[in-house]
Amino acid sequence: LLKVQVEKLYDFVQGGAASRDQNNEYKIIKGIDEWFDNTIREKTDSQGEPAVYKKGKYRGHPMHYDREEEY
Repeated sequence: LLKVQVEKLYDFVQGGAASRDQNNEYKIIKGIDEWFDNTIREKTDSQGEPAVYKKGKYRGHPMHYDREEEY
């Protein structure tokens, strides 16, 4: 959902119709999107394949981890 919002705002900002506030909103949302891309990663199994939940509510969905998590 965030990526869709970034793309829509990018098109709007590049079109030249965006106000200063909308330009700032785009920069903030783009920064948040980049943070997620750099920080939240998919887990992989021992063969390098994406790890998925085996049971429960998220069964079949990929697992993720926070690269900046403190132990």
